[in-house]
Amino acid sequence: MLAIGACSVVIHALLFQDLYGRYSGFYLNPNAAGFICLSGYCLSFYLKQERIKYFALALFSFAGFLTFSRYFILIWLVVTLVSVFIKRKNLIVFGIGVSSIIVLISLSAILQLNTERYAAIDEILNNQFDKGLTIFMTDSRQENWSEYYDQILDHPFFGTGYQKLMGYDGRKQGVHNAYLLTIGEAGLIPFLILIFIFFRLFKTGFLRISEVPHYFLMTVAISSYFLTSHNFYDYFPGLFILLLIYIKLHEEHVELEKSDADSLIITPSKT
Repeated sequence: MLAIGACSVVIHALLFQDLYGRYSGFYLNPNAAGFICLSGYCLSFYLKQERIKYFALALFSFAGFLTFSRYFILIWLVVTLVSVFIKRKNLIVFGIGVSSIIVLISLSAILQLNTERYAAIDEILNNQFDKGLTIFMTDSRQENWSEYYDQILDHPFFGTGYQKLMGYDGRKQGVHNAYLLTIGEAGLIPFLILIFIFFRLFKTGFLRISEVPHYFLMTVAISSYFLTSHNFYDYFPGLFILLLIYIKLHEEHVELEKSDADSLIITPSKT
């Protein structure tokens, strides 16, 4: 299903170009499409057959770059670096990413790409890192988040209520940060529960990173997506993936505890 979603982004770019120049396929929002591509990218590390694995990594990378999502590009780099630390052989994935960008540049005359973010990538590839990063950081979310700090601090324990920070009143854009949304609308206790859930996911994922690395990588992807989403609790693909990670890592946690308990059993020696 994730591969179908990624293909829809590619088809959107090839057949249905628009002036916006950021493509999203079925998902309408480029950041949401970027999250789907990143989830598929992380899950691809679980594949055993190398040809299928590298094809999937290339597909999700190329489709993700077509979204021109800052979230996707940054977390793609983070996930890829982590994968290299897990297994040195994953250095080849950087080559896949560079190849995807080269293909993207080659098709720039055909595809109507977002001129601003395409220019940022072009500057970075031409060793103009400062200029490229400045373009990428233009209109960042931090300024948007700051508009809600006072409102959150005024109601820290019980929050302001459902949909108060989503921007549905038309006066503001929406907080675009699910962490701030949680503490701002629901208060401190639900926020701490959310942080505990992610802490447990990261802990279990890290302990099992050599056996099932994709769950740790997917936790990185979804925890960072919370920093860009203002309606995560209405975004069903994200909720499904979060629940899937939680259930699978809970099973890994139970397996880990069982193996620890078995290692403590002392087998009596035969006389």
